[in-house]
Amino acid sequence: MKHTIRRRRSARTLLAATGTVALVALTATSAHAGTPSTSNGTATLTANHANLSTNSGYTVVSGTSPVSGVAVSGTGYSGNAGATGTGAGVGVYVVYGPKESDFNTNSGWYNSFAYVPKASMPGGTWSGVSLDLEETYTADPFHDDIGLTVDCGFDWTKDESDPANSGKKKCYIQTFTAHGQPLNPNDELAIEVRW
Repeated sequence: MKHTIRRRRSARTLLAATGTVALVALTATSAHAGTPSTSNGTATLTANHANLSTNSGYTVVSGTSPVSGVAVSGTGYSGNAGATGTGAGVGVYVVYGPKESDFNTNSGWYNSFAYVPKASMPGGTWSGVSLDLEETYTADPFHDDIGLTVDCGFDWTKDESDPANSGKKKCYIQTFTAHGQPLNPNDELAIEVRW
């Protein structure tokens, strides 16, 4: 099933989250060159493109920005199926961009994203998502920072306080519970993207 990517050029929000935000730090591991992936022991997130490769467990983008048509897929996802009430079985968002404090409620941070509804992941497996990656792009957060330039050229070999990283963001191909619902850690995975 094909999922539509949306480029962020107008002010939008993901619905306000309820509950506690739990971030899960994950290390990307390689299935093989050109197919970066990460797993949390239950679910696996995979990205595939000729311009992507892995090096010591992280993803490297070769060539110039932008890189279009990165195929993203997952296995073992719950789609928040274990939740009760309004947020039960809402599915996941698949996005490219930084993981800011409001990552699951502010769609403006993302260069491209797709929604995978729970009904489209039989047995927790989904595919057909295509994302575009850019090193630098214009974000569109929903309030104060409309038009903010997001620079994903963060030098991961240096500390965040290093002047070389001033104004730069760590960016990821990532998934999380959709529609601003309480986050399900099983569905939160992130693959580091280094330009």
